[in-house]
Amino acid sequence: MTKERSFWIVAHQWNTVALSVDRGFVSLGHPPYERLSTLLHPGDHILFYIVRTTELRNIRAKKKKKVPFDPLAPIFSFAFPGVITPKDPYQVDMGFSSTLWRRDVRYDPQYKSVRPIPARRFRPYQFGFFPNLVTFERRLMGKGCRGVMEIQKKDFESVLGCMAKRESELRLRKASRSLENQEREYVDGSEEELGCATAQSDGHGTVIEGDDVQGRQDCVANITRPQD
Repeated sequence: MTKERSFWIVAHQWNTVALSVDRGFVSLGHPPYERLSTLLHPGDHILFYIVRTTELRNIRAKKKKKVPFDPLAPIFSFAFPGVITPKDPYQVDMGFSSTLWRRDVRYDPQYKSVRPIPARRFRPYQFGFFPNLVTFERRLMGKGCRGVMEIQKKDFESVLGCMAKRESELRLRKASRSLENQEREYVDGSEEELGCATAQSDGHGTVIEGDDVQGRQDCVANITRPQD
């Protein structure tokens, strides 16, 4: 009997998420092999929840060195859905006598370019697993889940729908701003081409005041009037 596919949220720091999506894998905490083989099965869907920018030990080191953090890092956000492949978990040599267990994931190319959506945009109880941000994070990072939480299919698809809708709104907003800038540049450029500056030099060090409003209107009218 074929196992019904499951839907999971996997918590990671941003650096690990970016590397996982780029190379097509997922890694879990201790015990890594048992969790990768018993929790995640071929055909299961995962969705990352980004809890911080980097590992805690790196955060402590950066605080000591007073290294500024990236203010645009997508922390406390959902991102990058994918599907577990049939390949079994495997070990990777990380150097310095350290190994890491991974499992291959096929990430959705449609959502690779979609920006992470902040969890604060969701209303309380908008999804079954999301009573509010604080309670959700306590459950996800607590002893019961340890960074991996199973959710319902409808909640998984609803989060993806919110991500796609937000990305569409951001693109429309960006296109609108770009159009406004083009119109502004066109208007400013046309005034300069008409020679309607407020002041200009006659070449002998004498500053000549520019045309007044009526003069500008006459100038525009003479140029835009169709020839007989």
